[in-house]
Amino acid sequence: NKGKVTVLHPDKIGRRQRGATEACFLHVAGKRRGSRLPRLPGGEQLREKSAGTKILWYGKQSPTIESEDSTETRFKLNWQGVSLSFQTNIVGEYNIYNLSSVILYALHRGYEYPEIAKALTKIARVKRRQELKGFYKGCPFIDDFAHHPRAVQSTINAVRVSYPNKKLNVIFEPASATARSNLFQREFSESFKGADRIFIISSLRPSPLRRLKPMNWEQLKQDILQKGHEKVIVGNLLEEIFEFIEENARDGNLFLVLSNSSCLGFWTSDFVEKLDNA
Repeated sequence: NKGKVTVLHPDKIGRRQRGATEACFLHVAGKRRGSRLPRLPGGEQLREKSAGTKILWYGKQSPTIESEDSTETRFKLNWQGVSLSFQTNIVGEYNIYNLSSVILYALHRGYEYPEIAKALTKIARVKRRQELKGFYKGCPFIDDFAHHPRAVQSTINAVRVSYPNKKLNVIFEPASATARSNLFQREFSESFKGADRIFIISSLRPSPLRRLKPMNWEQLKQDILQKGHEKVIVGNLLEEIFEFIEENARDGNLFLVLSNSSCLGFWTSDFVEKLDNA
């Protein structure tokens, strides 16, 4: 009895991507495409279009986070009219959303609530997702694969929960084809709330997306600065990243490296040997 499993976050889809994403989702669900998906939390019209297909819904109303700190999150999730309580060592709203999709599927497949709840209390971390790589001059260095505007902000939010009292220095490499274009020019300018200082790697590779213009790096810098951040630097040399680190590596600081690529070879450079073990 093999079935199709897919996960869709309607509120995490870029405004230019909604029609294509809806078409793909309805194709998987076995439905024909109708009108475009509106910008509504939870995708209410998508819910109507997919009627008759077994879809487990979750979003802003469920799960609800009851409490969170640097070591755990307590949340509730609705299942067949019952509110189930969970506790996990995973932090960050987007992580709880992802976890909720797994919980709902497990419940749907017949796993019992107590065994699911027990399994969530201590989940092992995966690489490149808020991965603590080590310490330099007492500062934590965290690696994460985030590269979409909403993923960038969600990761910053999660790290802020884990390290609420530290200055947050973000090193961000927008390496994907869309990130190097102006598709998310505005979105990226609004994706660093909670970061104190930001280093953005301006890619020298042009985006292959012909219908889009290149990212305007200087404009992005100015737009981010207007949000009240302490400092924003745009550069494209590994040595400039090292200078940024040395300038800010002191007590009370942490570094978050966001990239779906090599980050100019940062994690394979000699600098890694200077990190104290996590």
